[in-house]
Amino acid sequence: ILHLGDMSDDADELYYMYPRINVVGVRGNCDWQTLSPAPLERMLDIEGVKILMCHGHAYSVKKGIGAYSAVAGVKGAHIALFGHTHVAFMEQIGDVLLVNPGTVSTYAWIEVDGGKFSATLHKVGE
Repeated sequence: ILHLGDMSDDADELYYMYPRINVVGVRGNCDWQTLSPAPLERMLDIEGVKILMCHGHAYSVKKGIGAYSAVAGVKGAHIALFGHTHVAFMEQIGDVLLVNPGTVSTYAWIEVDGGKFSATLHKVGE
């Protein structure tokens, strides 16, 4: 489970609810209140697929995704995950798939297998 910040306590709760599932998170702009130890950004490498994670506020994603897209490309990410806008979004820009799972009522499902990946957006309950 990848948690993209804000309410990082939720990520901690998921960890305790599902101790056999790896929960990885980043800190959002509202997480200063909880003194979250999570980093602002992290890069995962899952079977050769590089996944960049951030909340998005540091890249001003509410004003556009250009800056984050450029950074993700420079860092060699295949997938760049972000939140902050609370709007589900998925678009391939150059070599990077940018994904925002949206709100608590939506989520992104990413499958990685042998260095290849697929991603879809879903509404909770569908």
